[in-house]
Amino acid sequence: LCPTLYGFLPQTYCGDDVGDLCSRRAGLAGIVGDGDPLDVCVLSEKSIPRGDVLLHAVPIGGLRMIDHDEADDKIVAVLAGDAVYGGLTDIAQCPPGLVDRLQHYFLTYKQAPGDEPRVSIAGLYGRDEAHEVIACSRRDYDRRYGALRDLLLQDGCLELNDDSVLNVNTNLTLSLGAGLNANDRSPAIFVGGTDDPFASLDPTMDPSATEEPLGSDEPSAYQSGMVFALDRL
Repeated sequence: LCPTLYGFLPQTYCGDDVGDLCSRRAGLAGIVGDGDPLDVCVLSEKSIPRGDVLLHAVPIGGLRMIDHDEADDKIVAVLAGDAVYGGLTDIAQCPPGLVDRLQHYFLTYKQAPGDEPRVSIAGLYGRDEAHEVIACSRRDYDRRYGALRDLLLQDGCLELNDDSVLNVNTNLTLSLGAGLNANDRSPAIFVGGTDDPFASLDPTMDPSATEEPLGSDEPSAYQSGMVFALDRL
């Protein structure tokens, strides 16, 4: 979980829209999405020594990272209500040393001794563009998995309690008690990825409840990381 709490945003996928936005903003041709959920680093004074938890986080910016011509954005967020970082609203308010540490980590964490650098960071962006990147990843997710979700809803495999999960274009908050039910399970948020687009996770949002296992019959490949719900404010 170094250098910060690190995971991915539910119901996101880095595809054509994410790649196109990165290509245009970086001034580089041929950039494509990396085919993964959108990554997020969450700043917090709390120590959470394990993954498989759901948190409320507020996006404040991001790193435009490119890995072998693939967009691999790292959204930077703060834990909602955090005593130290919760008041930050833009990455420009972060201590410079903290941002430098994040950049150094991601520029080197895949690089073996003696290897040429494989990743680059084409720049930092603030809160507004972070929301734009998230919106692109939501559209990519809907384009790739929306038909499957709609089919499961139509066939009764999923039950939609309300529109808070699907209404992501105008409200990025995922409700604590609302979501999708699968196989009569407790309310669940569905997260997507290239291998397991519909792994269900029990939305235990309270960070103090991190010792409780998430509800999933078969662990997803992505459950080794953190999972976050976004607050718009």
